[in-house]
Amino acid sequence: GKIGFVIVDRDNLQRISGDADGHNELNLDEYIEAEVKTYDQYLTGEVYIFKVYESETCNLGCEHKTLVECCSGYYNESDAEDEAKLFVEHYENALA
Repeated sequence: GKIGFVIVDRDNLQRISGDADGHNELNLDEYIEAEVKTYDQYLTGEVYIFKVYESETCNLGCEHKTLVECCSGYYNESDAEDEAKLFVEHYENALA
């Protein structure tokens, strides 16, 4: 098993719980679980990045790539893919 501690100060407790007295435990439990999951993803390297390149072939037949966009910090692979696809769509429309 694993053991650990999560510390929440009074100001964050009130912000997280949505209650001036910090009594909404359901909200707090969900928040803490999400924080621990995100931290675990960070520690285990489950963080995603996307890079978009523009590719051209020169008159000698060599392929040359230019980095157009790069963004990291996604904790969900599908979010990174969706964002990359959205960027490519907007980029292609801007070139048209």
